[in-house]
Amino acid sequence: MNKSDLKIILAFILFFALLYYVQFSVPTVIGNDSYFHIKYAEYLKDNGLFSGQPFWKFSVFSEADTNVLYHFFLIPFTYFNLNYGAKLAAVVLSALVPTLIYWFLRKRKVDLAFFWSLLFFASSPLYLARASFSRGFQVGVIFLILGLDFILEKRYKHLFVLSILFAWAYSSFPLLFGACVLVVLVNLLYKKKLNYKLPLYCFLGLATGSSIHPYFPHNLSLLWIQIKVLLWPVQLLFRSLDSIPFDPWWLAITIFWFTAICFLISFLVFIRRRRFKEYASLFLLALVFLIMTFKAKRFFEYWVPFTLIGLGLISSMDIKNFIEKNKEKIKLSMPILLIILILISAPFIYLNLDKTVKIIKKDAESYPSYLFEPCALWTAGQTKRGETIFTLYSDFPPIFFFNDKNTYVYGLDPLYLWEYDPVLYEKYNDLTTMKDPNPAKTISQDFDSRFVIMKKTLPDMLKYLLSSEGIAPVFEDRYCVVLGVSK
Repeated sequence: MNKSDLKIILAFILFFALLYYVQFSVPTVIGNDSYFHIKYAEYLKDNGLFSGQPFWKFSVFSEADTNVLYHFFLIPFTYFNLNYGAKLAAVVLSALVPTLIYWFLRKRKVDLAFFWSLLFFASSPLYLARASFSRGFQVGVIFLILGLDFILEKRYKHLFVLSILFAWAYSSFPLLFGACVLVVLVNLLYKKKLNYKLPLYCFLGLATGSSIHPYFPHNLSLLWIQIKVLLWPVQLLFRSLDSIPFDPWWLAITIFWFTAICFLISFLVFIRRRRFKEYASLFLLALVFLIMTFKAKRFFEYWVPFTLIGLGLISSMDIKNFIEKNKEKIKLSMPILLIILILISAPFIYLNLDKTVKIIKKDAESYPSYLFEPCALWTAGQTKRGETIFTLYSDFPPIFFFNDKNTYVYGLDPLYLWEYDPVLYEKYNDLTTMKDPNPAKTISQDFDSRFVIMKKTLPDMLKYLLSSEGIAPVFEDRYCVVLGVSK
């Protein structure tokens, strides 16, 4: 092992420790959808790697798993207690992102590579909280960083293989082709050379991976649905939180420290552009992700790491030249500058981590994992395998975590029910907005359910359902209730 590899390993250990502290500030799984992913990985372990997703009766998402390799990655963690396994897997994936930032910058001889990767922890409490979810978007970031390395070094075969794997790993794989095209266009602008092989190898890899996907062609149908709703948003009453855009002012205030650094380095780039031509594509890619973040929250996870990479690359030459020209006057070397920058950023990192922990604890207290456990287990014992249970879509993941015996109306994203049947989606909306005059009939006939699992924190919804003839409580706990529905 050489010195460079040792530094990367030590960086990973540090990043792992910081994220472990954040993750285990609460005992429960962080993020609602995280419950689904770790439980689904256990389901694959017990029922076969390509068992599909037969958990939703009225959802297009039941036709395919678009995150196959991500769920394979989770399987070893299911040999732990599922709660601990989900949290540990999230720490590993999240720690790999700043580690890869460090690796990527060191490979391009950026002297302050460690500083830029450490700023991952100063970006935003919201970003670190989302990075603590056991979800696949970190896989997308990891593949994209590796892909950009292959693109910049023109490693065509590596790019082809990575593209195949990316198409299996996570549904954001089209971003790799977009990044590839952006790099080629920027090089065409500055160097007057068109490298058609890069986008060709990337496209062929992504096309091959999609075509040999175990759920082909349904994987492409789901991909088109996700692209379509991004380009032409559907005005649904209920939407996935990831598809809702940030408020621009709120975003700027929330990540003020990170934004200030961006503006400062952008100014340096503006007055000294020599390095800009070489890595303009990465800087522009970060700007693209920023614009996309204002369109949908799910791109926030891409903007932060690629902003750090882009700014680190562009500013490195200017910082080095400044030190060389002024070393006699200010007696400053690169290692000393690194120490100074780390000391300056340390308080911000500490405050950011502290704020992140407070956010996570607040969310955990308001939505504890044990909320549905008694009701989910009782229902599993009173129903046949595959029988449909009616739940609110946002309640599906923790209920499924404790009961994968039953099927459910749908879950994760309201878009999947709307794409399956817009009429049925409107009936679901009427139920959840308490407008349906006969909820018992709709639940039993249209949604083929004789049980409803509800949390007690929705008293108006419970009162509405119980006022309907044919609906009555059959099991009750401190936090949840199971309603029986007569057919």
